[in-house]
Amino acid sequence: MKLAVYSHCTVDEVSLAGAAPAEAPGGGGCYCSVAARRLGLDVDLFTRFGADFPAGVLERAGVRVAWNGGEGMPTARFRLDLDGSGGRTVRLVEECGEIPLLESDADGALVRPMCGGIARGAPGGTGKGGPGFLMLDAQGFARRAGEGGLVSLGGGARPDLSAASAVKVGPGELAWCAPGGRGGAEGMAELRDAGAGLVLYAERGGASLLDGDRLYSLRLPDGGGRDATGAGDVMAAAFACTMLREDDPLWALCFAGGAAQAAIESGEAGPGKVPSRGAVQTNAAYYYNTVKFRGV
Repeated sequence: MKLAVYSHCTVDEVSLAGAAPAEAPGGGGCYCSVAARRLGLDVDLFTRFGADFPAGVLERAGVRVAWNGGEGMPTARFRLDLDGSGGRTVRLVEECGEIPLLESDADGALVRPMCGGIARGAPGGTGKGGPGFLMLDAQGFARRAGEGGLVSLGGGARPDLSAASAVKVGPGELAWCAPGGRGGAEGMAELRDAGAGLVLYAERGGASLLDGDRLYSLRLPDGGGRDATGAGDVMAAAFACTMLREDDPLWALCFAGGAAQAAIESGEAGPGKVPSRGAVQTNAAYYYNTVKFRGV
């Protein structure tokens, strides 16, 4: 099976608890694609990156770059200052242009904007009207860069959920994306009613999934102050890949949680934190036996 990934590859300058920043390849295009390959899917990546991005990390993972609009341009660059307790400040240092939602013959698609930079809508050949599965990660839709490149919530166009098979949100973007501006289970229900087939909610220490009128929840380790950059992308990719292969939302939630946990606990930087399929499966099996649910 094949997953099409629409997202920028970036160069991230990450500083943890005041330490000197370390540079690593990143971005949803990199993390999501490498994670999908580790989970056994073929990948077509639609992205932008320049000559300053170490493309070998994609080549070694077996990622096929189907479209790269960043040739001759600098790669998108972010500066992330992590406080060691879960908080972070993000600044956009360099932009690299918009990614079009070009048609793909993949079985499904994952659209993950990086602070905007992706057209709204659905790629050709995917979504409810097509043969595939379309997942949107709302984090990048909900954030824009302001003065000094500081990235904050709001300012962008809300994603169109009418063609989405699933949407992933966090605490900040949930209320921003929900039509009524609510958080929690009520906000997730608003996204469901707006067209999203499944709503995956991720926060520090936990993850939830709304599937129809059932809300599944599981607890995750809080990370202990580790660098969690990219863990949300790994989670989104694991969810999308499991839905494509198994078409089982509960199992997809467990795989998503297991992938995020393994990524954070690796202690690695950049795509080195993307876990093996075996590590994800081990964690997922544990979560399957601990997940809780209630009606909504």
